[in-house]
Amino acid sequence: YGILFRDELEPQGPHRNRVVGNTILDNGDEAEGYGIKIEGETHDLFISDNLLGNSPGGQSRQRVGIHMGREARDIVLEANWFQGHREQDLIQEG
Repeated sequence: YGILFRDELEPQGPHRNRVVGNTILDNGDEAEGYGIKIEGETHDLFISDNLLGNSPGGQSRQRVGIHMGREARDIVLEANWFQGHREQDLIQEG
């Protein structure tokens, strides 16, 4: 994972975080790879102006740009750029 918001119960969750202006490339292996993975009861995140993906000519390890789990909520995504994911740019469960 480039950034992982762990699967925690609401009282211990990583709430009210900002992820802004990052380059998140080439994360993972043959089994899985996420730029940003949001799990658990995480809420109130702001994710903006990030580049997520795989480097041109690289190994294309990062499969998914942003994955939001079933219990994640109130996630603001704004002006993020995606390049060359093996599966999907964005997955939202639920």
